[in-house]
Amino acid sequence: MSRPCPCTTCVKKFQGNGPPVTQRTISNHLNKEKTAPQMPSISALMRMYGNTEVTPQPETKAHQDLDDTFNWTFLSLVLVAYLHIIAGLSIKEANTTLVTIKMILEGFKVNPDYMQKRKIKFPIDIRTAIGLLGIEPVIHRTLCCPTCFRLYDSKDVRICEFKHTEKSRICNSALFGPNGRPLRQYSTQNFHQWLQGFLNREGIESLLTTSVNYFSQNVKSGTRSRLWDGTIWNDFLDSSGKPFNQTLGNLSFGIYIDWFNPHGNKAAGKHKSVGVILLFCLSLPASHRYQLQNIFFAALTPGPSEPTVLQMNNVLGPLVAELKGLWHQGVTIPTRHNPQGLEIKVALISAKSGVRYSILNELPYWDPTEFVVVEPMHLLSGILEWHARKVWCIDEVAAEIKNKKQVRDVRFPEPEDYFDVDTYEELRHEELNAGNNGINLELLQDALMEIEEEIRVDTEVNGPSVFSSDDLKLIRRVITQTKIPSWLNRPSPIFGDASAGKVRSADWITFFTVFMPFAINAELKKSPQDEFVESWYHLVMVAELAMEYKVDESSIQQYIFHLTAYRSNLQEYHSDLSATPNHHMAHHLPRQLYAFGPANYLASWHFEQINGILQKAATNNKINEMDLTILKHAGRASNLGILLESPDLPTVVAKMAPRFNQQKKLRSLLGDMNEVQYQSQEILDQEKLTKFRTNFIIPAHLHHRLISLLNSKYTQSGLQFVHEQKGDFSSSETIVPTVAKSIHSFKQAGLIYTDLSDKGSSSIAYRLGSTPQAFGTIVHMFQTVLFEACGQGKRSHKLHTFICVQRLERLSPFDEMKNPYPKACPEIKIKLFYPLPEMDHANRLRFCDLITPDQITYHTASFLHDKSVFGTEHHTIAVRSLDRNREGQFQ
Repeated sequence: MSRPCPCTTCVKKFQGNGPPVTQRTISNHLNKEKTAPQMPSISALMRMYGNTEVTPQPETKAHQDLDDTFNWTFLSLVLVAYLHIIAGLSIKEANTTLVTIKMILEGFKVNPDYMQKRKIKFPIDIRTAIGLLGIEPVIHRTLCCPTCFRLYDSKDVRICEFKHTEKSRICNSALFGPNGRPLRQYSTQNFHQWLQGFLNREGIESLLTTSVNYFSQNVKSGTRSRLWDGTIWNDFLDSSGKPFNQTLGNLSFGIYIDWFNPHGNKAAGKHKSVGVILLFCLSLPASHRYQLQNIFFAALTPGPSEPTVLQMNNVLGPLVAELKGLWHQGVTIPTRHNPQGLEIKVALISAKSGVRYSILNELPYWDPTEFVVVEPMHLLSGILEWHARKVWCIDEVAAEIKNKKQVRDVRFPEPEDYFDVDTYEELRHEELNAGNNGINLELLQDALMEIEEEIRVDTEVNGPSVFSSDDLKLIRRVITQTKIPSWLNRPSPIFGDASAGKVRSADWITFFTVFMPFAINAELKKSPQDEFVESWYHLVMVAELAMEYKVDESSIQQYIFHLTAYRSNLQEYHSDLSATPNHHMAHHLPRQLYAFGPANYLASWHFEQINGILQKAATNNKINEMDLTILKHAGRASNLGILLESPDLPTVVAKMAPRFNQQKKLRSLLGDMNEVQYQSQEILDQEKLTKFRTNFIIPAHLHHRLISLLNSKYTQSGLQFVHEQKGDFSSSETIVPTVAKSIHSFKQAGLIYTDLSDKGSSSIAYRLGSTPQAFGTIVHMFQTVLFEACGQGKRSHKLHTFICVQRLERLSPFDEMKNPYPKACPEIKIKLFYPLPEMDHANRLRFCDLITPDQITYHTASFLHDKSVFGTEHHTIAVRSLDRNREGQFQ
C-alpha cells in the first residue's frame, strides 16, 4: 500500500505533502537515517593511522602487515575507480571487479576487511569505494524552468514568471509535475569552494608565481611562442588601474562551452545534446593548464538539445554573478605559502563557444571584440573539408571509384642496394669539408637543359583542373605508404568513401598538410601553376601558419597573404560556390594571434578528451537526471586526478599514479603538452645501480666519438672524459666505459622514439653541430653509467642515454635540380634525400651520427618516390618535420 514517506528528508523536502511511495522505498529511507558508524575516507585513515607518531616504535611483523593491508587495499580502490571513471567500466562490472579483488586479496593472506587498526568492510559497490576515496564532488541543484531555463532559489514558485524583455510575454511554464517533483533542475559546482581546494594543492602557488614573474618582466619580443606573449596580458588592468596579471592572487580564466552527445557520436537514432561549461586557468603554464584536475567543471546545460541564446544566458547567470564578486570584492583564501590569507581576484579573459553570450557583457571588464576567440581546429578543418567536398567534389569521385570496383594500387618501389664503403667514407669526408664543394658543370648544364622544357610547359598551364578518380587513387596510395609516427592518426585507405566513416577535424588537417604535399608535388603530375595546386598551396599555408607554435609579424602577414590569395582563386575559378562563415572567421585570426599568441594554445583538442570521459557516464537515459549524473562523473574524474598527485600517497600507489593519471588521447600534430623534456642524465641510487645490466660492447670507433661528444657538450663544466686512466686520477676526469645497455625506446615530451627502422617513430629531425636540421632514422640506442664529479669532491653515478642515427643522404647536384618541392611548395619545408642504403648493423654504427636526446627536434613524416617519378639516379625520399616550430617544454 502506497503512502507518503515519513522520513525526515521527505517531510522537510515536501513539507508533509510528499507523493505516495511504496513500503520498500519508505524502509530504505528510514534505514538511511539510522545511526551507523561513520566510515572515514582513505585520506583520513592515512592521517589517523599512518606512521606519523612522534614516539618511534619498533617495527613488528604485525605492524608491517597492517601497512601492506592498507597499501594494497588503497591501490585496489584506486584501480577500480580509475576503470570506472576514466576507462568507462560500467557500475555492474566495477562491482564485479571489486568482489574479485577482494577474493584475490584474501587468497594472498591480505585481510581486505582490516585497515590500519580499524575494521572497515572492503567495499563491493563502486559508489562506496568512491566515497572511501573521498572523490565524490559536491553538486548543487537549482530549480530550473524546462522552457526558458530560468533559475529559481525558492521552490514556492510553481509557474515560471520570467520575461525576456518588458514587452515579452511571461514564460508561464509549469515548474513541477503532477507528482510534485521538479520538471527540470540545473546542476552546478561552487566556484569559491573549488578555488579554495585549487589554491591549497601542492605546487599550485609556485606555478602561478611563474606567470606573475613573466608578466612583471614585461618582455616585449616580436616572436610569440606562448600564450602569455600576446598583447592582451599587459594591456589588461584591474579595477584600480594596475596591470592585472602582475599581482599574485589575480587569476585569469578562460571559459569553454561545448556540446556533445551523451550516448556517443556513433549512437544511431539517439541525437541528444548536453553542454559542458568549464573554466581553465590561463595563469597556469601550458604544461599544467589543461590537466583534468586543474579544470573547473562549472555546470552542464540541461538536455536534451542545445540551448538557445536566451536559455544559455539564464544558466550562465549564477556563474557571472560569482565572477562579478570575485572581480570587485575578491575573496581572501588561506594557502600553503600564505596561511594568513591571499587576496584572490578573478577575471574572465577568453571565451570559446558556438553561441553568443550577451550576459557576459555584464562583467565590467568584458570586451566581446577582444575576449571572444576563434577556435582554430574546427575553423581550419571546416574550410579544408569544404574545399575537398565542394571544389574537388571528393564524394562524387569516391563514388565513381566504388562503382567501378577498382583495385587499390599498393606497389612500393623496389629496394636498391647501392652501398659502397669507400664511396660512403668519401661522402662523409666531403661533408666534413663542405667548404671545398665543387660542382660538375657538365652535369649541371645537362640538368638545366633537361628541365627547361618542363618549365616552359609548366608556365603555359593555367586555369581550373578536374579532380579525377585517378588522382584520388594516387592520394589513397600516398596515405597508405607514407611513413608516420604512431601518435599521428592515418586517414582511412579509402579516404573520401562514405563507408570510411566520419573524418575527424584533426584528420582533415593532417590529410591536407602532411599527406597531400607528397601526392600533389610528384604523384599527381600537376604543374605548380595549375589552379588545383595553387589553391591547395595557399589553403595549406593558411593551415600551416595558423597551427605554428611560434608566430611573429612576418608569419601573420604571410597568413593574410595566403588567405587573400586563396579567396581570390575561389572567386575567379569557382564563383558559383558561396563562401561559408568559416571563410569569414578566418580573417579574424590574425588579430587573435597578436592578442593571444599562437592559436594552438586555445585549440579545442585540449578539451575534446573531456567529452570522451563524460560520455562514459552511466546515465540510464534519464534526461532529467543526465546533467547531474554527468557533472558528478566529471567531478569524480577531476578529484581522482587531484588524489593521484598527492605527495602523501602510499608507496605502492605512488608508483602506479603516473599510469592512472589521465593522459591526453587526442593530440595536436605535436603530441602531449603535459610532459617535460626527457632527462638524458639520471642519478642512480644503489638499488638502481645494482639492477643496471650491460649487454652492448661499444665498438672502438663509436667509443671514440662518444668521448668526443661528451667533452664537447660539457666543456664549460670543466669535466674531462677519457677512455682510460693514465697516472694520477684527476678529480675532473671521468672514465667512459666500453660497455653499455642497449634500449629499444625512450619517451620525450610525450612522444616515444624507437630503434625499429620500419616504424615511423624511428624517423626524426635533429640538430647536429652547425647543421640547423638533419634528418635520419634511429638505428641503435644505448645507456651507460658514468661515475662523475658533482662538486665538493663528491661523485655520483649518472645514467646517460645516446642515440645512433643513420642520416639521410643529400641529392647530387644533378638530381637536386629535379626536386619539385622547392618550386611547388617552398614554405612547407619538405626536403628530398636519397633513402638509406642497405648495410649491416656494424656499418650502420660505423657511419652513424651519435647524438643525445636533447638534440632531437621532432618526429618526421616521409614518403618514398620511385626513381622514375623525377628521373633521378636512385629512389628518393621526401621528408618533413612535424614540429611546427615547437622547441622544448611548453610554457
